Amino acid sequence: MAKAIWTSLFIISYMFTVVHGLPAAGSSPLDFSSNALFVEFQSNNATTTTHNASAISSGNGISRCDGSKYRSNLQKSSCQNAILQIPQTQSSVRFRWRSGGGSPSDLPLPQRFISKDGLCIAEVVLKDKARSGRAKWSEIAKAAVDMYFGCVVPKGEGSMAMDIGEDKTLGLIMTSYTPRVTCLSVRDAPPIVNCMTILDKMFTSPIPRVFGIPGKAKPDVPLPKLMQEAQKQCQFIVRTTDAQAHEDWSSWYEIWEAVQALIGMCVQYGKTGFALRGRKNQLLISAGRPF
Repeated sequence: MAKAIWTSLFIISYMFTVVHGLPAAGSSPLDFSSNALFVEFQSNNATTTTHNASAISSGNGISRCDGSKYRSNLQKSSCQNAILQIPQTQSSVRFRWRSGGGSPSDLPLPQRFISKDGLCIAEVVLKDKARSGRAKWSEIAKAAVDMYFGCVVPKGEGSMAMDIGEDKTLGLIMTSYTPRVTCLSVRDAPPIVNCMTILDKMFTSPIPRVFGIPGKAKPDVPLPKLMQEAQKQCQFIVRTTDAQAHEDWSSWYEIWEAVQALIGMCVQYGKTGFALRGRKNQLLISAGRPF
């Protein structure tokens, strides 16, 4: 009963949700750490959430706690905040791989929800060989809540929920994360809607590439690399950290991770910022408005 009430509070909190469940710039996600109902749920379910089973029910799927695969020592407050980024609507959404064609209304995978501090993420995934999957946002959110109370709260472990949605091809991973992001001032903060346009059109190949400065290196991706949307209200620039750094190895998936973290940790709170990537931490990805 308490869990149902808490889930209802989630739904109410999303009445002002914008693109992909991210709150409007400058807003602060709800903090349930001092909420009476949330504390009451933890207290009343202390004995039932500390079971030793490796699998718990998660809506129409199964969540498996696995600290070795999905990491341990997950922070409750961080994962709680990551869950709050997931829309709570009853609308059905079709997810597909970015190279899988489909309708313009489909959401391209990967799709990730990150906590404000960047220490916990929830990421929508597809089963092996599946090209697409459809689910209600509320089903994905319910899976995340079940993972939180079944794995994060009692064990501090990451987990994966499976068989989510109409065709049971979707899954959700909850794990810890190291963002390497620094948020800066509110000056020149870009609109989140424009930044999300860039994120959803990015390459996400996991193949390592050389990002470098032509003439000083032999790069696969010449730097600086500008990513800008059509309205020129948001841009991300990939460059080396300083004049002595000529190149570094990374992948487009890691660059996508950096952009997603900048949006989720900085842009949606009305700030600019930068992230470090690369094997030597010599790639700097900055977020802001075009000058």
